[in-house]
Amino acid sequence: MYLTRKHLSRRTLLKGAGVSVGLPLLDAMIPAGTALAKTDASDADIAAALDAVDALPKGINYAGYIGHSALRTWAMGERAFEEEAGDDDLDLMERQVGEFGARAFKFYNVRYDYGSPYPWRMDDPNIAFPVFEKAQELGVNLIGVHKGVPLGPQPIEHTQTWDMDGAAANFPDINFVIFHVGLPFLDETCWQLIRYPNLYASIAATINFVVRAPRMFAEILGKLLFWCGEDKIIYGSEAPLFHPQWALRAFMDFQIPQDLCEGYGYPQLTDQAKRKILGENLLRLHGMDLAEAKARLRTQP
Repeated sequence: MYLTRKHLSRRTLLKGAGVSVGLPLLDAMIPAGTALAKTDASDADIAAALDAVDALPKGINYAGYIGHSALRTWAMGERAFEEEAGDDDLDLMERQVGEFGARAFKFYNVRYDYGSPYPWRMDDPNIAFPVFEKAQELGVNLIGVHKGVPLGPQPIEHTQTWDMDGAAANFPDINFVIFHVGLPFLDETCWQLIRYPNLYASIAATINFVVRAPRMFAEILGKLLFWCGEDKIIYGSEAPLFHPQWALRAFMDFQIPQDLCEGYGYPQLTDQAKRKILGENLLRLHGMDLAEAKARLRTQP
């Protein structure tokens, strides 16, 4: 979700998104001593958060069939709790592409609202497949999905990545990005990435460990590089929850410890791999040329 340059406290945003249960996890990921670690802990209620979001310019791109709970309800009304993809849901996707220029969608198939879980699967022919077909009709071939990082007292199996096999196999022309590398199901994710050419992994949220727990980050990244290679890894942060500049700098300076390379056969994180992970891989998935993208950025004010 893109929230322009206007500021919402991360707690207000998370409360409105229905994931305040995830705050302890996010707090653990934010480097101690930073300004963000000292953010005011007061929570706004859901209505206030939605009012704040609604007041922002309509360039907000909630371009997902299923998004964070309260935001999805705000965008879609009672359709937020339907068990099938209806015409209104598909019309919303069309609006996102036509009106806001959406180039990709990110889905959340694990939610916990009003005391109950609302899971769905990426291989569900009634819920997911009509959405994927609509995305293809709109010329969108890049779809991300929240995996791992369970939020709230929901059944943990719905955060696993098993349903990605069916999505990838039935829609080989769509590139699917598994966000948060499926943690804690990293090994399973790696085995899926090497079997399906259209599956990728985003290090969103995981990138925080580059400072918070660098050896853990080295093991995560080392496994990904070992099993699926540098072309399958996509950079991600958790902006706008925090500014990602510190993570970008830490990543550019990061090296996998030599004992891990020697002991497990992990490839070293080269400058070429860093460039691919930080942007070149995603440009490729969007069908964009690196030189043209750089030239366009140079001409922007």
